[in-house]
Amino acid sequence: MIAPLLRFYLVILLALIMMISYLYFCFTQSDYQKISHHSFFQTLLNKGLWGEYRIFNTLESYARPYYILTNLYLPRKDNTTTEIDLIFINETGLFVIESKNYAGWIYGDEKQKYWTQVFSKQQKFRFFNPIWQNAAHLNALKEQLPNEYKERLYSFIVFNNKCELKNVHLTSANLTVIKRKQLKEKIKHFQYKNRQTLTETQINQIACSLQPFTHPEQKIKEAHIERIKKKKQTTVK
Repeated sequence: MIAPLLRFYLVILLALIMMISYLYFCFTQSDYQKISHHSFFQTLLNKGLWGEYRIFNTLESYARPYYILTNLYLPRKDNTTTEIDLIFINETGLFVIESKNYAGWIYGDEKQKYWTQVFSKQQKFRFFNPIWQNAAHLNALKEQLPNEYKERLYSFIVFNNKCELKNVHLTSANLTVIKRKQLKEKIKHFQYKNRQTLTETQINQIACSLQPFTHPEQKIKEAHIERIKKKKQTTVK
């Protein structure tokens, strides 16, 4: 006869296996692995990648034609690179997405250098203003695009559905800070505002021009990561 405690652990294990199996099945129905080259377990065990995947999965249900590009390493004028989490390209333009898979209460202002993440028991953490972060991405992207597309860029900061956006103040146009569940609605909002549309040929041309930046050489990734580490160390000091 199985001891009650052992039976309990077996039930928990079975539930865990079923949950992971379901997540894996959903993952295989998505194009995320093909586009990003990230495996299921690599994505599942990385909080940042899991947030990107959930956003990618949401965008996949949008009406075609569209392209979704992930993890673009774009060159900057100072010979460094900047990494863009996702770019969604459709008839409205290019939605440059900074994924923040954060929970808790989020406080921030467009003009503040740092935002604050607050949990219960007054645990607080600061993080760099994601709007400024994405602004650097847009600037690098503009250097790669023809002039006709530079006014069709939209900055999207997308947080986890579990967070609460508190007192987040915005003033600029073509900018939004939302939770993932609001993503499609906000894209449609910009679509209705901008009646001029890109043709399928233009969408394909933009995607093809940016595709080479999605899977750079390993040394480019390593140099980018090392620069980020040094920047964080300098900030702490």
